[in-house]
Amino acid sequence: ICFTIFLLGMWLRVDTYNNRHPDKDELFELRNLQDKKMSSILNNKAFYGDHTSFPGEYLAYYLPLKMMGLFEKPVGIDVDRMVVERLSKGHFWALAIPKVIFCVLSFWLLWLCCKTLGVSGAGTILAFLIYSFNLHLVYHAFEMRPYSVLPFLALLNLFLASKDMKSRWGEVLHGVVVFLTCIYHAYGPLIAFLPIIFF
Repeated sequence: ICFTIFLLGMWLRVDTYNNRHPDKDELFELRNLQDKKMSSILNNKAFYGDHTSFPGEYLAYYLPLKMMGLFEKPVGIDVDRMVVERLSKGHFWALAIPKVIFCVLSFWLLWLCCKTLGVSGAGTILAFLIYSFNLHLVYHAFEMRPYSVLPFLALLNLFLASKDMKSRWGEVLHGVVVFLTCIYHAYGPLIAFLPIIFF
């Protein structure tokens, strides 16, 4: 049942991304991402009203932007008129690959969290229904914005905080995830530390 709900949720996300993206915010982020250099990812000067999306978004998009040559030859973007030079819908799908991976992994993490926390079968189905069909999670799932990765980070931090990390490597892994979560977005500290405080 959960796998069927997952497939329906993914279909909704693909259809929404196909028909409603890219939007102005995504074009604005693309314009900022392709102008940024790896040496300056911790220097958050590309502020544009959503608290922050660097360096997290830059790290997520580095490889696709590099492979498409958008660092060496940036495309012209007119955000107000929604015009992008040389990029088709296929290019935006190629850029969305990291977000698709994060989305699929988030469903797997939701399953793991339900099993680890002892959620009943009906509770797991309810969790999958809410996660799959929430309008905001569907709309933001693959977009070129930090909001598409925050649910993944929330579930990952919840899962790691719920585990009793007895090994040194487990503690190191959890520490690295907390650090990456905190630098991904301004909501990162809440996402990282609320599960720790809870458990």
